Amino acid sequence: MAFYTGKSSSYVKDRFNLAPLDITAEHIKGEVLYYFRYNRSGVAMCCTELTDPSSNCIEDIVIRESRGDDLLYHAIEVKISESDFKREFWHKKDKHKERGDGRFYNYFYFAITPEILGLVTEYLDTEMLPYGIITVGYNEDKNLECKLVRRPEALKPDPKRDTALIDTAMVRRMSSELTAAHVDIYKLRSGLAEVKRQCLALAQSIKLS
Repeated sequence: MAFYTGKSSSYVKDRFNLAPLDITAEHIKGEVLYYFRYNRSGVAMCCTELTDPSSNCIEDIVIRESRGDDLLYHAIEVKISESDFKREFWHKKDKHKERGDGRFYNYFYFAITPEILGLVTEYLDTEMLPYGIITVGYNEDKNLECKLVRRPEALKPDPKRDTALIDTAMVRRMSSELTAAHVDIYKLRSGLAEVKRQCLALAQSIKLS
């Protein structure tokens, strides 16, 4: 049972009655970002693909949360298949050792599809890893739904960590993501305008014929 189900960001699917698509890493990232940004009142910053300033490890998602006078940092790794999850521990053992030693992050999660929940839960239990689990899957209404199904235990970050360093890295990353998003929107709008022009020209030619 989920501890919390976040508000879905996939309202557009209802409007167009689209069939569910295969869930990708981008689907999961979008839903997890939406969940933390709009369902957690203390979250002021979130970004993807952030390089940890202390270890050069790349985290799929990083969240900065304020609780009173405390700053908490959440690192989230996205996995969409069993093989993808297993590779995490075959090839990135040092990365998890660094997490266990603390560094910057207060909490760590795996964000996964519901199909591999059993495997991930069993592995974390067997290895006694203090990580949380978030699932992103389709509900009965065929909307994507983000659920926190396992709360993470607190890690022990370095008390001397330079929070200004990671905050600066997050701001730079968010700036890059915002720029890329605006470029993608511009290209999409330009492409739609061209499609519209071609459709109008085709309609005109059919009318004249």
